[in-house]
Amino acid sequence: MNVLTLCTGNVSRSVWLGAMLGKLADEQGFAWEIRTAGTHAVEGMAISGRTRDALTRIEEFADTQITRHRSHQVMPEDAEWADLILCFEVNHVNFVRREMPGASDKAVLLRQLVRDLPLDGPDGERLAAVARCQPEIECETADPAGGDQSVYDLTAEEVWELAQALVTILGED
Repeated sequence: MNVLTLCTGNVSRSVWLGAMLGKLADEQGFAWEIRTAGTHAVEGMAISGRTRDALTRIEEFADTQITRHRSHQVMPEDAEWADLILCFEVNHVNFVRREMPGASDKAVLLRQLVRDLPLDGPDGERLAAVARCQPEIECETADPAGGDQSVYDLTAEEVWELAQALVTILGED
């Protein structure tokens, strides 16, 4: 399965989720390919020290090196490549639906997917059922940008919990 993680600048939330899903998929032996991008990214930006530190404060990622990451603006080719586009804010889902309408049935809020994913049926149908729903603001994961290290740490922990839950309920495609 090809998974695109999408946030605003592609320097925090999508980077964390990409690293987390990659690790979890590898551990489970899942054939998942992961890409990250942003809806309003400045191409080529490095992550901040707060982003790096928040990830490495999670025990399972203490030795993780993500210093080579560079931000990427989502392109139609990314959306076409993806089987699933995991978003953090309603405006990310709406961006995909507006700018890349062919991928509308792939874009979903991470928290909403974890909460609402049907337990039975083929994965593609289960994912599409949630992606067809209106994204709900209460399912957003707030952007830590502008916050201090504790905000980054809390957001990274939140994303980690959601990533683990997603892998548990989705499993291998």
